[in-house]
Amino acid sequence: MNRKAKLAAIMADCKQFVKRLYITNKKGKKVRFKMNSEQEQILDALIDGYSLIVAKPRQIGSSTICTAYLFWKAYTSNDPITCISLLHKADSARDLFLRYRDYYYSLPQLVKQSLIKETESIIRFSNKASLYAITAGGEGGLRSYSLSLAHVSEFCFYQDPDELLATLIAALNGNQLIIESTAKHFGDPMHNLIEKMQRGELLGKWKLLFFPWYEHAEYQEPIDESFQMTEREKELATKHNLTAEQILWRRNKISLIGYDKFLTEYPSTLEDIFAQKGDCYYQQEDFNDIEVIPTQPIESWTIAEPDPNDTYTIGVDVASGVVKIIVTGK
Repeated sequence: MNRKAKLAAIMADCKQFVKRLYITNKKGKKVRFKMNSEQEQILDALIDGYSLIVAKPRQIGSSTICTAYLFWKAYTSNDPITCISLLHKADSARDLFLRYRDYYYSLPQLVKQSLIKETESIIRFSNKASLYAITAGGEGGLRSYSLSLAHVSEFCFYQDPDELLATLIAALNGNQLIIESTAKHFGDPMHNLIEKMQRGELLGKWKLLFFPWYEHAEYQEPIDESFQMTEREKELATKHNLTAEQILWRRNKISLIGYDKFLTEYPSTLEDIFAQKGDCYYQQEDFNDIEVIPTQPIESWTIAEPDPNDTYTIGVDVASGVVKIIVTGK
C-alpha cells in the first residue's frame, strides 16, 4: 500500500483517525489522544450508528471522545454537513470549542484542508462541513438549523431540557444524537429520558451506556499497612470486586463531598444515581438491611413478638401486596 492509500485508509477509519489527534491534558500540555476504556466503548457505539444516552461519573472524558467523533465526521465528510455541540454555560462552550481548534491545528499539513470560516464558536472546512460549539440559547434558538449530528453535554443542567430535546430531534430528522450527563436526582431530566428510552418512546436506534465509578482506572489511592475497611466497605468490595485502593479513594471522596453527592456524581449503579436524597426522613442507607418476608393468605399471623425497646414503622403497597416494616432503636 502506497503512502496516499495509507492516508486514505486512516481518514476513513474513525478509530485510526481519532487516536492521531492531539488534546491538551490536565497539565496544559498537548499530547496524543489516548482513549480510556470508557471512551472506547462510547466510540464503538457511535461508529455502530447508535444515538447515545451516556450516564456517567465525573471526569471520564466522555465529552472529549464525543467531540473527537464529531470532528472526524465533519472533517472527512463528502457533504456540507453540520455538527453541533451544545453546552449549558458560555465558558464551557468556549472550552469545548478550543478542543476542536486543538484537533484541527495539530493535524499534519499533508491532510490539513483549509478553513472557509473560523469564529469563536464555528469552524467550517473547505469541504463546507461545519462544527459548532454553542450554548442552547433562548427558546427556539435551534429551529433554524438542519443538523447531521448533535452532542449535548450535561443535559440535566439546562433550563428546559424537554424543549431542547424536542427541538434537537426535529432539527436532526433521524440523525445521530449524543446526550451525556451526570445526573442529579430521581425524576430529573436524565432519569426521565432513560425511562423514555427503556419504554421505547424515543424514535431511532438508541443505546444507554452507564459507567460505574470503579471502572475508571484513575479512581484509586495508595494504601498503607494501617488501612482497614469497615464492614460496609467490605460488603461493597465483595459486591463490586473493589480493591482496597478503590475503597480508600471512595472513602476520601465521600469525606470531601458527602455521601449523597457521591452517589450522584460517582454512582456504582443506575439505582445509586436516582436514589431519593436530600431532606427525606429516611436515607438510602436506612433500607440496606430490609428483609423480605412472604405474606400468607390468612387474615393475620405473628411474625415476631413486639420488642418494647424497638420503634416500628409500617408501610403497605396495596397494589403489590408488599408490607414494609422498618425497625429502629429508640
